[in-house]
Amino acid sequence: SIISIFNLCFAKTEVITEDYVVSAGETLWSIALENKKAGQDVREYIYGLREVNNMNDCLIYPNQVIKIIK
Repeated sequence: SIISIFNLCFAKTEVITEDYVVSAGETLWSIALENKKAGQDVREYIYGLREVNNMNDCLIYPNQVIKIIK
């Protein structure tokens, strides 16, 4: 039915996150390489990191707490 299709189109996938403390020298790229799923594009994972952390850019700082996607 139309209602079922409507619900499928707007269903949100639950994202499981974990707090992560950034260490000196780390970048979103390095964090993504360590935590992305096997076969997942690192750029896709970085996009997800930026989304769950409401980031406008890729700047991170030592001791900053960010959410990583599990």
